[in-house]
Amino acid sequence: MDIIRDRLKVIINIKTNLLDETSGLNKRNKRNLKELISYLEQFLFLEDGNLSLISTIRDCEELVSLFNNILKTGECSSDLKIVINRRLKDILSVMVKWLIKIKHRSEEIRSGNDHLKKLPQHSDTEKFYVMAKELNLNRHFLQHPINEVQLRNQIDRSNEELVYYDILDPIAGHRIFDSADSSLYPGSVIVIKNGHHRLFEIYRRYLQERIKGDALVQFKIEY
Repeated sequence: MDIIRDRLKVIINIKTNLLDETSGLNKRNKRNLKELISYLEQFLFLEDGNLSLISTIRDCEELVSLFNNILKTGECSSDLKIVINRRLKDILSVMVKWLIKIKHRSEEIRSGNDHLKKLPQHSDTEKFYVMAKELNLNRHFLQHPINEVQLRNQIDRSNEELVYYDILDPIAGHRIFDSADSSLYPGSVIVIKNGHHRLFEIYRRYLQERIKGDALVQFKIEY
């Protein structure tokens, strides 16, 4: 999964599946409704718990319900299709603005490791800290790709549960240096051995401003 790319995909596919207002509930419009349901539900999953998008999330939920009802009854007037497209365009506008915002936030950390100048050293020599805003997993090395089913389990956790150091299932890995890094500070690239679904969720919440960027996550050193 890719936080930016996945949201862009949702935007593009909703835009390309707007309803044909000149035709009835033909095969194309039925297909479009099914596609719209799929991508609206994907958006609801991606932005689960996002307090900044409560109104838009509610609008998406209402449209999913409406689309399922239309497919069940087979009834959708031209006026209703016009209203649906208008609502979808309003939702798309919000999605685009939100994507721009989180893309800017995700680019706060650029090449190099100057952002780690004041990173505290862990008192336990077998552990180290990582800031939540570092956890754009596109920058790091994962042992396994992100799995949506496993990610759903993390979405239900509280912030405290996500960052809590679990001795039985610790977040683990080690830092390495990127070519642009200074040897005076810790390496900016993390090789993640365990806990990447938790880390992905922590970063998602950072982008949603539900976790502070300077929040510290404890890693167990593992090679």
